[in-house]
This record gives sequence, structure tokens and C-alpha cells, in this order.
Amino acid sequence: MSDWYKDAAEKVKDYWHTPYGLIGLILGICAILIPAFASFDITAISIIEWAVIAVIILIGCAVWWFMHIPRVPKGKIGIGVAIAYENTEQAKTLRADFVNALKDLLLQSELRHKFYFVELPSALADQLDDRTRAGNVARRCKLMFMIYGRSRLRTMPEGAAYVLDLSGLVIHTLVDEWTQRQFGEDFNRVFPRRLIVASNNSLLECEFEAKRIDAVARYIIGVAFALGTYFENAETILLDVEARLKRLIDEQKEALLSVLYSQTRQRLTEIYHGWLAILMNTYIVKRDQSMLSQAEIVVRRLREYDSDSYRAHQSAATAAFVLRRDKQTAMKEIRACKSINDAGWQYSEAFLHAYDGDLDSAYRSYRNAFDAPMEDPTFATQCEEFIQMILDEEPDRHWLYFCLGLINFRAKRDLIAAQKDFQYFIDRANQGRFNTQINVIKEKWLPEIERELSSTLYKNEK
Repeated sequence: MSDWYKDAAEKVKDYWHTPYGLIGLILGICAILIPAFASFDITAISIIEWAVIAVIILIGCAVWWFMHIPRVPKGKIGIGVAIAYENTEQAKTLRADFVNALKDLLLQSELRHKFYFVELPSALADQLDDRTRAGNVARRCKLMFMIYGRSRLRTMPEGAAYVLDLSGLVIHTLVDEWTQRQFGEDFNRVFPRRLIVASNNSLLECEFEAKRIDAVARYIIGVAFALGTYFENAETILLDVEARLKRLIDEQKEALLSVLYSQTRQRLTEIYHGWLAILMNTYIVKRDQSMLSQAEIVVRRLREYDSDSYRAHQSAATAAFVLRRDKQTAMKEIRACKSINDAGWQYSEAFLHAYDGDLDSAYRSYRNAFDAPMEDPTFATQCEEFIQMILDEEPDRHWLYFCLGLINFRAKRDLIAAQKDFQYFIDRANQGRFNTQINVIKEKWLPEIERELSSTLYKNEK
């Protein structure tokens, strides 16, 4: 193809989306069909042939409307680039060196099946002078991430160079104002606002800048997925970013890349924490043990980034006990939390002592739990429900009613429930094995409960 045809093709590409493109399409249809029907005699065109011409023009207009701005196919992550160039030669150079390099990086990676690359025409990019317009275009194209800006050729102290002033935006799930602000600050820290590329060395420099922006684009998309709690997509993308940045840092030491690498690892840590919280909360609500199986996988991944995570220890203990009744592993995980000033792990320790009937040790752990601060105010209720679930599965462990009574008596202050739980324990407990607990309930706790209930009833009657 000659340079003339190439230039014409570039012009068509740049102006196709504009009204000029539509006018050109209509004129082209007329220029082909009218002579064909009329044999260069317009008066010879019949009404039916005029109707055919009109229908074809309408079809052409409809095709133009749906194709004048590219759209990302359903199920793909759209990444768009819209750069306004000063002239055709500049457009050729930067498209070949920068835009195509970025496109190749996205579409030749292991994640190529997830991404769809869109380059918007220079004439359209020239109209994107604020975030509102850019956001509207990104939504029409169904993009998730868009880089937009303009390129200029300027004389620098080192010689002629291309100056790219860039902006970026993400179309992400609606989140609260605080999260939006944090996301915006994160975006601003990692996205390069200006690139300066020497014109005599543009290919080499553009390839590196394309790699950097490719990593930034993936990072931003991964974070956006995480905000929408699409944790699997976020994890896949950010792990890919982490590996790419590690290679880039080895190739070229640069502070920005090190900062982005550190932030990527931090975001992966946050993703695993959030993912684990959702899995455990779902298990608590639905008692679906498959959630615990998934939680164990996430725990292993989280520990690569946060080896001593409190959430990971608690989740691993629950999974080990519920899935396999592995009390030894569960206790090891719980005791790894001893430096944390929270009642949660102490409730878990107390239950594990009580499970095999060591109520003396369980009572000591419960006393510590009742005096400790509680990160999750619903944890005592969760423990009560968990113990009741174990009793439903293993009714012979009736001594666990001692734990239910203590939780209702000391933590929840549900005196009627505590009274029933303690009485159930007394009626079924082995006198020789649990003599100490039976005596303290009979001689101290039940009378105390009776007094408090009587006092409450008296006040209500007055």
C-alpha cells in the first residue's frame, strides 16, 4: 500500500466517528448507487430505486452509529488510549512506538483473553479536555480504564523530544466517598502525568514507558476490581502486575517502579484480608463448609504477604477444627495470637479446652475473654451459635452447655438463657468429673441469677 493510501486510511480512521464521517458515508453511497441505477441519468431513477437508495442510506447511518465509536465486547476488560497528535507524522511515530507497544504488552500476555484494547481517533482525543467528557466517552466505549491526553514535539535542552501530557480515569463500581478519595490518591501516586521521549531514541524509550504504563493500567484495574469485591479477578491481575514489576525493576532501577511494586503487594494483602472476611462471614451465616475450604486456600496466599495475620490465624483454626476436628492445629493457630489484645482468640481457646472436657482451663480462658476488649462486638453471639452447632452434631458433649451458660451469663447478660443452659449442664453432667463446676453453679451462679431476675421483676412491677 502506497503512502498516499496509508495517509487516506489514517484520515478516515481519525474522522470516522465525527459527523464528517457520516456525511462522507452518505455521499459515498449516493456516488455509487445513483449512477448505477440511473446510468448517469437521474430522471431515469424509478420511485422504487429511490426507496432502495433511501433504505441503504438508513442502513449505512445505523451502521455508522453503532461503529463510529469502538465498543468493548461483553465479558472483556476494556483499556483505551486516546492521544491527540499535532500532525500525521507525529501520530505515525508514536502510534508505532508507544501505542502499539502498549497494545502488544496487553494482548500478548497470559491475560490477553481478559483484555480488549481500543485506540480512539486523534480527532476525538482532541475533544477530551476534561474528565467529564473523557468519562462519557469511556462509558460509551464500555472501557474500564482509559489513558487520554495530547502529544507535542518540543525542543528540550537534550534536543527534540515528544512530550506526552497524560491523564487516566477508571470506570469502577460505585463506592463510598472515602473509598473514592483513597482510590483517587492511589491513582495519582502511580500514574505518570508527563512522559518525555527523545525523538532520536523514541523506540527504546517508548517501549520502556509502555511497559510502565501497562503495569500501572493493570494495577489500577486490579484495584478497581477489588473495590467491587471481584477478588479473583483482582488477584489474577495484581499477581501479574507484581511479576511484571519485579522484572522491570531488575532491568531498570527506578523509584516509581519500586513504589508501585510495594503498593501492589500491599493491595494483594488487602484483597486476601477482604476475601477471607467475606468467606468467613458467609460460613457464619450459612454454615457452608465449602467456604472454609476456600478460606484455607486464601489463608495460604495471604501468609505469603502477611505471615502473622490475626484473621488468618482465626480462620485457619476454624477450618482445621470444623473440617477435620484437628484440635491440635486449631490450638496452635489460636495460641499464635497471644500477643493480640482481643477477646476473640481467647473465646476460641476456651472452646478448644472445653471440647474435650477441660472445663477448668476453659473457665480461665473465658474469664480472660470477658475482661478483654472485643474487636467484633458480635463475636460472643457467634461463639454461642457455633457451640450450639457442635452440640447438634455431637449431642454427647453435653458439658459444652457450661460454656453456653457462661457466655449468656457473663458476656451477653441473657440471664434466662444462662439459667436454662446451667440447669441443662447440671442435669446431664458427670458428678465425679465436673464436681467443681456443678457446685459453683448451684451455690453461686444460679442464686445470683435468681436474685437479678427477681430484682428486675420487682422493678418492672413497681
